[in-house]
Order: sequence, then structure tokens, then C-alpha cells
Amino acid sequence: MKRPKAAIPPVPGEVRPEGRIPVTNAPYPATQVVFLASLFCQTPLPRSRVDGDRFVRRNWSSWLHIEAGYQSVGGKIERQPVPYGMFARLWLVWMTTQVVRRHGTDIPLGPSVSFLLDQFGLPHDGRRSRMLLKQLYALSGCRMDMGFGSPAFAGYPVEGLLTWEACRGMNPAPGPRLRLAADFAAELRRHAVPLDRNAWLQLRDSSLAFDTYAWLAYRLQGVPPEGCFVSWEQLHFQFGQEYRGADGVRLFRRTFLASLSRVRQAYREAQVIPGDRGLQMYPSPPPIRLTSNPISGMAGGRERVRP
Repeated sequence: MKRPKAAIPPVPGEVRPEGRIPVTNAPYPATQVVFLASLFCQTPLPRSRVDGDRFVRRNWSSWLHIEAGYQSVGGKIERQPVPYGMFARLWLVWMTTQVVRRHGTDIPLGPSVSFLLDQFGLPHDGRRSRMLLKQLYALSGCRMDMGFGSPAFAGYPVEGLLTWEACRGMNPAPGPRLRLAADFAAELRRHAVPLDRNAWLQLRDSSLAFDTYAWLAYRLQGVPPEGCFVSWEQLHFQFGQEYRGADGVRLFRRTFLASLSRVRQAYREAQVIPGDRGLQMYPSPPPIRLTSNPISGMAGGRERVRP
């Protein structure tokens, strides 16, 4: 059984944030941009709960393998599910954005769960708070293997988790936080794709719509001038493994088109034309323009861009 994550000691000299987590080293408009690593734009997390403790998604040369783990919850060691759904995606975007802005591995979680719900544009209620925490535990307990042709990261992405509950009674109180594995944090930062925060919030209720938006934000920057075509079979292979059976491609196509309609409202510059056989794509402006780009390899890097 996997050992639960250790509590994280306070960072020397750190002042616990009050309300809003401060942003440093961010010459671009911090309130308008969020980030997601390009691998997760191409090979996203599962959209619904996984039967079993493993999940694998492949897209040509890129792959993502996730194995469920254990985490300490309320003083008890509990088996966690494979992270899935929109709340897990919200966490990935939050982690990546904080890594890019802070240039470190420690990520403060803020003063309360309500604070994070505000950051994610979600109403305050018990169900959402429980789902947010459930996916935090799932991500902090899982093991990930990911790469582009060759392994890019293999191990536990979260090395430590200090929750709000664990901070109670601690003196001095260090503040709730995640500590990411250094290699995982470096991978997130090195290949961070900028996304429009407004679009992220607009699509936060649909995993497939968000996956489609993130993929287009990344993929349309590498389309040749004459455009490129992606068939429904290719898209089903990349995004639709949850749609199985003889009608899998057809059912996926119907759901994908509904999601694409929403995405085109959020990313109006995207030059994408759906047809009977697939998508015709043309070079498009990015969904958000950064005033400065301090990140080497942003929105790509070494990986080979494929559908």
C-alpha cells in the first residue's frame, strides 16, 4: 500500500495569504490568463469515473497513464479513485497556472475551500465543496506516467498535501498547500499553454467542451498555412475512448459537435469547419495574447504536434 503523503513544513519567511493568493513574476495580465500543460491538451483526464484503478489515453506519440493511489482523509488512509471529470481539470489548470506564476513547487490553496470555489467561479454549496476535495485527494494520491514518444514524467505528481483540516491547531499555521514533484512542476511550466480565463470559466461545466477548447488552443498554433483535416475516427481515438461499440464514433461525433458549438462561442477566432468526414482546421490566432513570454518552450516545445 502506498504511504500517505507527508505534511508540508512552512516555507521560511512566508506570509500566509489573506483572501487572494499573490502573483509574482507575471508580466502578462494575471487576471485574464490561465495555463494547462500541452500534454493534457492532447491527452486529457477521464471525463467520468473509471471502473478500476488504472486509466490510459493515447494520442499518436503522446500518452497518459494514471494509477489510483491512497491519501490520508480525516486521519484515515483511504483508497482514492482515478482523478476524473471537470473538478480534476480545474485542479490541473490551477496547479499549472500557479507553477507558471510562482516558479516553484509549493502551491498555496488559499484560506478556505470557499476561496477556491470563488477562483473557479463556482457557487458555494456542500456538493461542490465535496467534489472539489474529492478530486484534490484523487490527484494528490495518484501516480502518473506521461510522455511524448519517450517518458516525460513518471511518478507521483504531488509529493505533499497539507489541508485546511490539518492546519487547524498548528502554531504557527503554515497555510494549506500542495507540494508538487519538481520534475512534474518543471514539465507543467515548460509546456504551459495559455488559455483565456473567461473561456475556462464559461466551459467549466463540461469536460468535453473544455478538452476541445484546450486542444484547439494548442493545436491551431501548429496548423500549416493550407490547413489540415482531422477525421472523426482520429478524434474518437484521441478524445472518445469512453464511446465504445459499433456506434461509438457516431455517438462521439454527435456529442463532440454539441461541445464544439459551445467552444466556438468561447474561442471565436478558431477557424474550424466541421463536416461529414471530420474537421477542417486552419491557422488561427491564439485565444489569448501574452504581453510577454518568459517561459521557454511555451505551447509546444519538444513534442510533435499531431491531431
